[in-house]
Amino acid sequence: MNKLDIEVKNLGRFKGGAIKVRPLTVLTGKNGTGKSFFTKTLYPVFSIVNKNLLYIETADNIRMSSFEVDVFDGFLTRKGRVDKNHIQLLKSTLDKLHSIFLEIKDRPIDDYFQTCSVTTNTEVENFNKFIEYLVKLEKKQKINSVRYPADFLKKCLDSLIFNLTKRKKRYEDILENFVKKYTESIVIIHKHISQRLISTCYYVVVKNNTDIVALDSFFQLKK
Repeated sequence: MNKLDIEVKNLGRFKGGAIKVRPLTVLTGKNGTGKSFFTKTLYPVFSIVNKNLLYIETADNIRMSSFEVDVFDGFLTRKGRVDKNHIQLLKSTLDKLHSIFLEIKDRPIDDYFQTCSVTTNTEVENFNKFIEYLVKLEKKQKINSVRYPADFLKKCLDSLIFNLTKRKKRYEDILENFVKKYTESIVIIHKHISQRLISTCYYVVVKNNTDIVALDSFFQLKK
């Protein structure tokens, strides 16, 4: 993230103002004017922004899908060759996707997006094939033996497909929801993600110092 524009109101000695945070940002002023206090408040903001929240969600979906396909495999009655082939293809696809994400999880988010766009097309296609298989299975009596795991597995695969094909949109949504969940002091008012650059503008309103201290303590505990 190369740009972060922050507007502050009633933060310590700051009555109000806007600060543009860039790769190199210099704050100047007399002692006791609130420079150090302001930089401390940036910690929880960067703690959120610098996390690849999309990877965290996608990795959880992969783990859950792998668990559910094992359950599906164990409970499906009268498995034929077609059933076994679809199940094995899904298991191998999830294993491969897990390996791909382990390799790219620590990359900058724009590189992460770019890599996903060129390396996961086959996996998305295989997920769609399994979903089509589940639709056809609905017409067979043996679906009753795996009704619940089949429904849950489809939801996991739908989420994976969305994360892989609409990754930028999902990243924006996750980031916004994560921020809103832990503090009402930070509200995203503008978001734009281009292919090579993420530019996010934040509007920071601090109602009182306790809000920031509590948020800062939360992220320190989570480190």
